Amino acid sequence: MARRAWTRLILAVAIVGVVSLTVVMVAVAPASPQPCARSSVYGTQCEMLFGRGLTVTDVNARFTTLPDFFNQLVWTFETTTYRCDPRRRSKSGCPPEQRTYGTLHRGNARGTADTACSDAAARVGDNCSGSLRFAVPRTFSGARWLCVEIAVRVNGKWVDNAAGLPHGLRACKQVH
Repeated sequence: MARRAWTRLILAVAIVGVVSLTVVMVAVAPASPQPCARSSVYGTQCEMLFGRGLTVTDVNARFTTLPDFFNQLVWTFETTTYRCDPRRRSKSGCPPEQRTYGTLHRGNARGTADTACSDAAARVGDNCSGSLRFAVPRTFSGARWLCVEIAVRVNGKWVDNAAGLPHGLRACKQVH
């Protein structure tokens, strides 16, 4: 009888410990999972947003592609905000509210991947090769979609990396 009570007590303490650890892990997790947009031709674009509610405190963008994809090109990360849901829509069907172009890169990404961060993260030494030039913290007045994609400089104009796709290749997350 005492052994059964002791076993139940140990089991109860273990369950409380697991539940407590899960609650702590959820409480310190970033504000968003990492949404990604993938294309076998154009690569994979991902973004990570941090913050709470309508306030964004950090943005990280990661682009992964084939070796020599950007050979001889000037490119950057383009951060856009939208009032409408831009996923599966062209930019003419859901026009950006604001566009911000990050630091310029020439030639290939380091290896096959490159990461850019908001100015705050780039200053503290995250694994960033450049800045998104997207000022944070930023509090929006209402729900917005924040997207990140690669833009390539062609004849003096920025062209979306996946302009050949009907909806581009941008990773988007709603801020609400």
